[in-house]
Amino acid sequence: MLVYRLERTRTVIEGRGPILNLIVLFGPPAVGKMTVGQELSKLTGYPLLHNHMTVDLVRQFFEIGTPQYDRLVPAFRQMLVAEAAASDLPGLIFTFVWDLGLADDNRFVNELRDMVAAHGGSTYYAELSTGLEERLARNRTENRLRHKRIEPNAVETFMRFAEGAHRMNSHGDFPYPERHVKLDNTHVSATGAAQQILSRFGLPGLEGISQ
Repeated sequence: MLVYRLERTRTVIEGRGPILNLIVLFGPPAVGKMTVGQELSKLTGYPLLHNHMTVDLVRQFFEIGTPQYDRLVPAFRQMLVAEAAASDLPGLIFTFVWDLGLADDNRFVNELRDMVAAHGGSTYYAELSTGLEERLARNRTENRLRHKRIEPNAVETFMRFAEGAHRMNSHGDFPYPERHVKLDNTHVSATGAAQQILSRFGLPGLEGISQ
């Protein structure tokens, strides 16, 4: 897989169609990444690769925490981004629980950025934040339960643990501030958050007009 990834990102395709815009939508569990990503997809036409698409696929074969799971989930994500970057897709929305204090997570996100850049594309970082109690409530929304297979009680246990164990939001120290927006979406609709993200980055909507 590593050889494949490097080979696919070595050559920039000349004279092709649209160049990929990758939007990395990150924040703690149940902050609303998938729901905002769905609205971004409606506004832009970009496909959505949300976190649980790969998590739920791999969990059908290997449990979370096994070596196979830990290899396959990031491998699938990297291959999908690499293929998108080399294609005529104009954009891709990727949601991710990013531990900003974990070197492996930072390396993974930087590799995605490099894959996109190797084909002339750009990466944008949209960060969502809200408090734990709000996220516990959102963990049981109909939309979330419909699209994610992990039992909500197990997610709540992880959410409470992760609150102090992982750094899932930045605090004025994001490494790429020129392509970063942080939104407290406690009282902002998913559509409103998506519109703010497009406006901040000057990205076009489906009609070619910045939102």
